[in-house]
Amino acid sequence: MKRPLAIMLFITALSIAAYSQTSPGHLFWFGTIDDKAQLIVNASGVQVKTISGKENGQGSYSFSAYFPTSGATVNVATKQGRSSATMIQQPSSENNYTAIIEINDSKGGDDEYLIDIYW
Repeated sequence: MKRPLAIMLFITALSIAAYSQTSPGHLFWFGTIDDKAQLIVNASGVQVKTISGKENGQGSYSFSAYFPTSGATVNVATKQGRSSATMIQQPSSENNYTAIIEINDSKGGDDEYLIDIYW
């Protein structure tokens, strides 16, 4: 997908999140993944950790509300990309309220992803 269209989708997704009635907060992350990577999310932001494949940078992200620092269930949905994202760690006091989302893109080459993380 061409970068201008992906950016337009990212902005549209942020607009939808701003008017969402079902979840108080969203984090949209947009970036490129090759093979396997983890998004490490907390109140300070998002860090991309490459597990395997080539390094693709940190991507870009936007919060619609503060990330939870108390008991909240965090969910994830893949809005763009050929593989799904999986929640592998929920934020809690034991992990300093850090969520970990894993993207396993094993189809060869890299792909652009738009991930919606919501609570």
